[in-house]
Amino acid sequence: MRSLARLRGLVDNYTFYYIKNAMKNIHVFLLCFFLFLLCSCGGGGGEYNSFSYDLQGTWKAIKKTPIEDPNAPYEFAQIEIGFKTIKITGGNITHFQNIPPNVEWEGYSNSEENLIYIKARDEWQSPVAYKISNVSKKPILTLRGGGLDEDFERIN
Repeated sequence: MRSLARLRGLVDNYTFYYIKNAMKNIHVFLLCFFLFLLCSCGGGGGEYNSFSYDLQGTWKAIKKTPIEDPNAPYEFAQIEIGFKTIKITGGNITHFQNIPPNVEWEGYSNSEENLIYIKARDEWQSPVAYKISNVSKKPILTLRGGGLDEDFERIN
């Protein structure tokens, strides 16, 4: 009888120890899981204050004839978009007229509203609307606004 009580006590102690350790492991797992969710959903990382991945790269203006669009950007106009920087090189890009060319500027995009924000000369410029479409399996970046659309194709 005594050995049965003693065995029961050992089982109870082991069960308590096992449950206590299991609860610690569950708490650690839940903490890690919620930290992962926080970071992956934009609370601690994500695309906030950076350009979305689909915008990053070098975009070259698609030349249009003056008959199609007299205000089209020059054929050699380019936009280089990095993780947090944007650089306009080459010709005339109507949507970025207030931004000096050939200098890397701070910026970011808002993928939900499809807007590009650029900080030039310590001042945030008016946002520029954009759209990305795939034409013949090639991404095309269209800057929109003011009744004028400018198209760029990704070159890398």
